[in-house]
Amino acid sequence: MSIKPWIPIIVRILVLFPPKEASKFYNVAIEPLPRSKKRKARKEATVPDQSRSRKKGKLASLLLIMPIEVLCEIYSFLSPLDLIHVARAAKTFALFLLHPSAATIWRAARLRIFDLPDIHDDLTEQQFAKLLFGSVCNRCGKGSVRKVNWTLRRRWCEACRDKMFIFP
Repeated sequence: MSIKPWIPIIVRILVLFPPKEASKFYNVAIEPLPRSKKRKARKEATVPDQSRSRKKGKLASLLLIMPIEVLCEIYSFLSPLDLIHVARAAKTFALFLLHPSAATIWRAARLRIFDLPDIHDDLTEQQFAKLLFGSVCNRCGKGSVRKVNWTLRRRWCEACRDKMFIFP
């Protein structure tokens, strides 16, 4: 299940139940990111009618001021792979989902999938999900790495594996 079907639901929740001040919950002021001058100049040149232009980036700021309970409820319906994608989508999501207190969300996602191996004692729920469902080399960050060394609990590409091991 991907996160795309949940976006309209999140927006409806925010419209029906407007969030309170972000500074009360997170002690940070949410400000829109400054846009570059090139982008602004290009947009003015291509769109003559300013009333038709859309405002972008509102969902991210709304998610930051949304109550944690609502986010936890939404995250509880996602699969571990979707949680990995959400954690990689934005730094704020990663800070929340990769924190040790979010292990219950990852555990609930893991238990909904049948026939998964048991989690190792030396791995957290987040590390286990990344090792099981991820596809990135743990050493260099190269994508589309399929093989996992379950003994060492690492995912390495061929080049990194050759550097890490001495083969006879």
